[in-house]
Amino acid sequence: NAPSTTHSFEFDPKNILPQFAPWIQSNTLQIHAVGLHMHYLGQKGRLEVQKYSGENQCLLQIDHWDFNWQSGYFLKEPVTFEIGKDKMYLECEWDTTADNQPVINGVPRTPSDVVWGSDSDDEMCIGLFYVTE
Repeated sequence: NAPSTTHSFEFDPKNILPQFAPWIQSNTLQIHAVGLHMHYLGQKGRLEVQKYSGENQCLLQIDHWDFNWQSGYFLKEPVTFEIGKDKMYLECEWDTTADNQPVINGVPRTPSDVVWGSDSDDEMCIGLFYVTE
């Protein structure tokens, strides 16, 4: 029953690339598209690149989340990402108050603890980055 609960995560893919994309040999990626994934309690979300220079480059910001906006968004120009230097950043915010509960079978859900889960009445916070070498 909280009006604002936020989760954020920063990530450098350097250590997982050998497992998941061993063909990438460069230290530079090009980000072409991004996407956010939350469910009904989502309020807003943000994806950005935190540059090693200290600059934060916003790739996607949705201030009034809608459950139907879970698709990808192509950037006008690719954004360069330096592996081992830059970080991918994800931030999600939820409103779990009674006024923001999903309606299931015609009945608003009662506010309760919300857990990670694949059902739409659970929640998620996933950031998607479409990259090439």
